[in-house]
Amino acid sequence: MLKKTGIILLALVMLAGLAEGINTYAGSTESLTGTAIEAITEKVTEFIAEVTTEKAAETTEAVTENVTEVTIKATTEATAEVTTEKAAETTTQKKFTVKDIDKKTMYPTMSLNVRKGPGTSYDSLGSLKKNQAVTVTGTVNDSHWVRVEFNGKTGYASGKYLSDKKSEATTEKVKETAEAKKETTKTETKKETTPSYSVKDIENKTMYATTDLNVRKGPGTSYGTMGALSYAQKVTVT
Repeated sequence: MLKKTGIILLALVMLAGLAEGINTYAGSTESLTGTAIEAITEKVTEFIAEVTTEKAAETTEAVTENVTEVTIKATTEATAEVTTEKAAETTTQKKFTVKDIDKKTMYPTMSLNVRKGPGTSYDSLGSLKKNQAVTVTGTVNDSHWVRVEFNGKTGYASGKYLSDKKSEATTEKVKETAEAKKETTKTETKKETTPSYSVKDIENKTMYATTDLNVRKGPGTSYGTMGALSYAQKVTVT
């Protein structure tokens, strides 16, 4: 910037000297005419404009270079970060080999995830329900994982939770069986505790309850109730 300013000042000095020389040569002590001054001013203005344009071009070029440099640096850093993350993911998922076997149908013993690889670090493709048939096509070496066919894709599931046969007894079934057994035991116990009895017929007579009174299926509180008599309610005894 200082260099350009110096050039401008030098140009002004040279033009002023030229004007003075012209006057001296003409043998006149008068100042330059208006036309000459205008011509000099125009030349100086053009020169300054040219210098300013060159400076602006240099500034624009410098800014463009800086922006390009920053953009390249940001892109390089972002690429390096993504590459590092991908490498970390790859490290956690070990290489594996699969041994092909004859296809066979197996059944999950519980709800079971099917994944993209033999391990919980792999993404899930979906899940199998308990006792849902699935085709096993291979076993993963040094692992309990197996390769399976799942919705038209190849997936992997834990062989610990697969069986050659469907699970017969479910939790609900066991519960129902236990309840039925409990009821049977209760009924048998009730029968054992109910004594046998005989009834002697008498002539019908009317009687009245002296309090609220249950009417049962047999002579004892171990029998089920049929209803109740209210206080002073009439009843026929047979």
